[in-house]
Formats: sequence, structure tokens, C-alpha cells
Amino acid sequence: FKQRNDGGILLGIIYLLMLHIVPAYAALVTEENLPETNGYQSKSDSQAIKTLTKSAQEYACQGRVKDQVKTLLEIARIYQMNGHTDKAGAVLDTATTAARQSTDKSGVGWVLSYQGNLETAAGHSQKALQSFEESLSIARDIKDIPHRTDCGFS
Repeated sequence: FKQRNDGGILLGIIYLLMLHIVPAYAALVTEENLPETNGYQSKSDSQAIKTLTKSAQEYACQGRVKDQVKTLLEIARIYQMNGHTDKAGAVLDTATTAARQSTDKSGVGWVLSYQGNLETAAGHSQKALQSFEESLSIARDIKDIPHRTDCGFS
């Protein structure tokens, strides 16, 4: 889809996560799994990571890189929401490597954008800026968003 401004890429990421990944994750959450355990918000978070990790490995074996990357992004999100930013970062590194090996350049942009969000939350503004800049550059290269001058900005 076409973005009309640089901020729209974040909305696109949220849209993709909500459309493709979150419904599968939400199906794993049940009322009896809500007590905290092992540093996770719920038992279902821990189980979701296990299930999603297995899915990501299967997608990799099947050559379904786009699905693998989406799944890895969801794993990173769960880790981040549970305060495990180091694990989230490691998963994003794997997702970046997989996405870069794919012919789908937009996947690299999405991973870098998420990496920028993670770096921002961790207080690493320079790393975040680098991730966002590269993500926006990729989006412009594949015509996912226009250059600032195309929007009337100078």
C-alpha cells in the first residue's frame, strides 16, 4: 500500500501485525493462563513464543521467508512487552538476516522499523535513527512512500 507521509509506516506495521499475527496469538490466550510466571505476563506468552518459534523454523525450512519474518516480529514483540529487550533484539537480528536474504525488500524495511522502535524504547536514539533512516530509504526505493518533496515538504 502507498503511504502519504513518513509516519504512516508505523501504522502500516501495526496494521500488518493486527491482520496477520495477532489473531493467531490471541487464540492462544485463555483466562486460566493469566497469572504471572517465569518473568512473562502470562503462561500463554511463554507458550506463544514456543509455538511461534517452531512456526518460524518451519517457515524457514519451507522457504517461506515472508511468513518467517512476520512470525519473528511477533516473537520480538512478545519479548519486548515482557521486558526482555535483549531477547527481542536477538530475534530482530535473525529477522533482519532472513529478510535481507529474501527478494522482498519491504520485509527488511518493516524489521528495521521495528528495530528502531525497540532501540527508541531502550533509549538508544542514534541506533534507532539509523534503523528508521534505512527503513525509510528502503520504502522510498520500492515506492512504498513518496519522497518528502513529493508531499510538498522541502
